[in-house]
Amino acid sequence: MYTILIIEDDRVLNLGMQECLKEFGYKVMGAQTGETAIKIVSEECIDLAVLDVNLPDMDGFQICKKIKNIRDVPIVFLTVRDEEQDIVAGFDMGAEDYITKPFNITVLQKKIAAILKRCKTQNANQYIINKLSVDFDKKKAVQNNEIINFTPTEYKILELLILNRGHVLVKENLIQELWDNSGNWVDEHTLAVNISRIRGKIEEPERKLLKTVFGIGYMWGDNLDEEL
Repeated sequence: MYTILIIEDDRVLNLGMQECLKEFGYKVMGAQTGETAIKIVSEECIDLAVLDVNLPDMDGFQICKKIKNIRDVPIVFLTVRDEEQDIVAGFDMGAEDYITKPFNITVLQKKIAAILKRCKTQNANQYIINKLSVDFDKKKAVQNNEIINFTPTEYKILELLILNRGHVLVKENLIQELWDNSGNWVDEHTLAVNISRIRGKIEEPERKLLKTVFGIGYMWGDNLDEEL
């Protein structure tokens, strides 16, 4: 299920859009200020944001830039500002579309669906959660806009865990995969050391992503803050 963030200071319109988009099968969140929107994007996995240009605490173009600095979220501007320079500025900021009010909610939904389909195709080989993104094609991981330097073994473990997220990977199977792909000797101690290094590079106190299943192996998941 895709998560849509509605950033609109008109409370009635914000709630109305949320209810309408929920009927189309989306999970929808709302924010009435730029500050709230930026906080949500920092903490939640948002798939697309619908953003009003005129907000009480900061300009929508500023908000767009701040959001893009956190995560490359597709953004649709929705605003009464229909001047050519505003529309051009919106696209220059990286917006996927620029819709002027008044608007048709069905048309908005169709545009959102098309954008999400296109972005999903483009990002099929990427994994993104909060401030961490992993590009499997480029074999590169970025967190807080900084490239994380993994050893080949660490990256391979990370990739295996993410691609099998939600499932426990047995130690013996992980070791076999690493031996087959790297040609280097890996035992349980070496595996544990690499797991510890991965945790040190990507995990934050409030966000645990890698769980040890004692006596069995390891598992990747969201918000895993207790060990089994």
